[in-house]
Amino acid sequence: MRGVIVILFLMFSLQLINAQGDTVVFLNNNFEFKDGIYLDFSQVRDNSPVLRSQIITDIDKDDVDFYEKLIKQDFIRFVDSGYTKVIQTNQIWGFCDEGTLYIHWTDDFAKILTKGYLGFFVATQKVTTYEDPFYMTSYYEDPYMQYPRTSQETRHFIIDFSTGKIYSFTPQNLMEILKQRDPELYQKYSKLSRHKKRKLIFYYLRQFNQRHHIPMKIKKSEL
Repeated sequence: MRGVIVILFLMFSLQLINAQGDTVVFLNNNFEFKDGIYLDFSQVRDNSPVLRSQIITDIDKDDVDFYEKLIKQDFIRFVDSGYTKVIQTNQIWGFCDEGTLYIHWTDDFAKILTKGYLGFFVATQKVTTYEDPFYMTSYYEDPYMQYPRTSQETRHFIIDFSTGKIYSFTPQNLMEILKQRDPELYQKYSKLSRHKKRKLIFYYLRQFNQRHHIPMKIKKSEL
């Protein structure tokens, strides 16, 4: 029954898009987002960023490193509907440069490595741990105080392109998504041993993306 509902939803989406004079393709690794600044996830879904021509800056817009330099600024100014607007750089969703999509995550921007219903990216984030005071205490230190230690660790994440939600890419989170969206794949994946779940996690991500699709609207004038 769930599969029938998904098919009907996709058919309705395609009819609605075509009725509006646009065409549709499905999001996959061959899809290229428009270059520009994406203020929020709705702009990502609509593939309608703030274009380079709209941005107000002293940076040379022909510079090959334009976006790399732009995101190092504290604020981004741009023109929208005839008005100048300002947004803090750390508040934007991300940006696209030469068809490559980057998402703002913690204090940096991470490249989306896999595009589809479930996207995949790798990012570093600060992790704080607390040292055992037994090993850290010196003569002048409080033996009962825990001492924080901060480090940068590389983590894997998935983004649900239907909702914009981001999850740590773990077997547990993938199983939860499969359970809700694809019971058949869930049954297969859940029966694997813990070791095989980790080993085959990318395989099942690809399988899910092959079975489920996100329609992306493209204006005929842009084809």
